[in-house]
Amino acid sequence: MHNNYPVVDHNHENFMIYYDSIKKNNLLNIQNIESKELCKKIENKNIDRHSFRWVFEEFRIKIIDIVGKNFNSDKGTSITFTLMISFLIISTFFISILTVEKNLFDLITKNKKNFIFLLLLFFFIIAFYSFRLVSELRFSFFEMFFISTALYSSYRKSYLLFLFSIVMATLNRESGIIVSSIWLIINGFNFRDHKFILDKKEILIGLIFIIISVSTLILFNYKLFNCFFSLDFLYYEGYEVASVINTNILKNFNTIFANFFIIIFLLYYFYVDFNKQIKLILIILFYNFIFLFFTPPDHAILRIMFAPIFVLYAYEYIVYKKVKNYD
Repeated sequence: MHNNYPVVDHNHENFMIYYDSIKKNNLLNIQNIESKELCKKIENKNIDRHSFRWVFEEFRIKIIDIVGKNFNSDKGTSITFTLMISFLIISTFFISILTVEKNLFDLITKNKKNFIFLLLLFFFIIAFYSFRLVSELRFSFFEMFFISTALYSSYRKSYLLFLFSIVMATLNRESGIIVSSIWLIINGFNFRDHKFILDKKEILIGLIFIIISVSTLILFNYKLFNCFFSLDFLYYEGYEVASVINTNILKNFNTIFANFFIIIFLLYYFYVDFNKQIKLILIILFYNFIFLFFTPPDHAILRIMFAPIFVLYAYEYIVYKKVKNYD
């Protein structure tokens, strides 16, 4: 966070400038949605898909304000935001571990090397994709957290937790709808002995969750959906895209290498079992496909959402190595 909003000599002014801009932009967003000329503003592209995020953004602002005011200083607000991001990172990691390892104490005490390995992999992805100047930092860390809870509830088949995860993820950012597909991917089908087996009950449940997610987005943004809009409303389009694709060759290579080749390399290196890992591969590929069409090419922060998925993916690699060494 401090790479983006550096605090020098305990001066938290940089963060407060950023935070005040968040509050002003969200207030303006709400006013635009309430405007009688909403449809015209959408047509003129004064409002885009980011407007879907106002509900969770308002909730986040109120929480930070309430906690920050207890410190009675700008420093308190800055620290509150830092603690919030820290909580999301730490919680995401341990929820990811608990998804595949019920006895966390045994993993930490009896399999320290495996625990440290997963920890380093997790923080490698977090650090690699957030060390540079990035935007939408708060949205991405929350979505990463909700992905971890969605994976946990899918593996453990906890309906209420999954429902909570997809509703919060959808209100946090429109891409949260993708989170609702995790149940369908994890539980809707299986591969056994190279045979594709469908589970009709779980497919139905998965489709219901997707419908709930889409309905949540529509319900809280019905005024936006009352206006006709084309795919331009959803598709990212701006100068930043053109500058990445058409100018600096070295920057283009760096973008492709960091955002795609690294992910492919990790998938290849930790691959051990098609039946056990194909679902996680599909989730990662699905996200990459969405990023390719709806986000700027160099929007690196989005890849932190792969961190909890790769913890599960690499865990299968550890299990495989352990069994192989035992044999």
